[in-house]
Amino acid sequence: MKLEQALKEYEKKIEKLKKERAKIEKKYSKKLDKDKREILKRINTLERREIPRDVDDRIKKIVSAERKMYASTLRRMLEKVETMEDFGKLLPELSKLHVSHGKYLLILFEKDIYAINKILKRMSEEYKEYLEKISKTQMPEINLGDIDRERENISREIELLIKEKRQIEADIKRRENELEIFYQEADLEGLEREIRKIRGELKKKELELRSKISKLQKPIKRMRTGEEVASRIIENSYYGIEHPDEFLSFLMRIYPRLEGKYKKTAEWLLDNLKEKAGEIIEEKRRLSKIKEERDEILSDGRDLQEEIELLKRKLKEKEEEIVKLKERLKKLEAEYEESVRKLEEILGTEVERR
Repeated sequence: MKLEQALKEYEKKIEKLKKERAKIEKKYSKKLDKDKREILKRINTLERREIPRDVDDRIKKIVSAERKMYASTLRRMLEKVETMEDFGKLLPELSKLHVSHGKYLLILFEKDIYAINKILKRMSEEYKEYLEKISKTQMPEINLGDIDRERENISREIELLIKEKRQIEADIKRRENELEIFYQEADLEGLEREIRKIRGELKKKELELRSKISKLQKPIKRMRTGEEVASRIIENSYYGIEHPDEFLSFLMRIYPRLEGKYKKTAEWLLDNLKEKAGEIIEEKRRLSKIKEERDEILSDGRDLQEEIELLKRKLKEKEEEIVKLKERLKKLEAEYEESVRKLEEILGTEVERR
């Protein structure tokens, strides 16, 4: 059976069940009204009953209070009952009232209380019958129309998000190309290569000088000159590179006291330290200048880079939204399939899927 025809058949069944339900409700509503009137009549009778004269005055007082409480409570409860559903909600309270109206009231007006309880019991049985018959008029809700509309809305939303996602991706690519061209024109890569090259040369030259100076730390320490420059050199060989004049002056003073390999090392330093330390200082100045150029280029490109990062965050948000909507769409597909299955059970025939 085609889905459209199946839904029409389903609506016919629903309408038929609604009419049956209305008949049941009308039938039991009449019974409910009749039972309520009968109980109210019994309550009025109970209130008019004379308490036997031979009853103790204290008991009379208790019974009068119990009767007033019982009558007013039951009457108030019945005022709330307009439908069988209302009666069902009040059943627990009515059950409690049966056993809480006092032993003296039950003893003195047993017939009246019994008659009221008998009606309430009948009403309870009628309520059970009502529920049983009403349950047969219930049918699983088939909301294929709502599911279809939501699926269409979500599908359109996904399409829109995909378009926005592609636009953002294109914007990111364009901005990245602009940034790449800017860096190329500014020769950022060349500056980075130059920085790496200078750092490598500096490391090599510094290592050479520090190695030579370090060889003299042991004899300088043994000499115990007490000079500050000696302490600094023993502590850190790089001090000699940073203060070549001070170190060479000190080296010339201790040179006569050096022997063997230490004397040769000192001679090498006396001949080369000044020049090589100068080269290191010059290389550092050059490195600093190139880094400033590099940093200035990076600073100029920062606004564009931040714009790219912002676009990437937006792209991620769109992707997350698409994932969530696809998950919802998947659930709706399952709900749709389940609804069609229920429809097939109701109609007893196979239904075509869209």
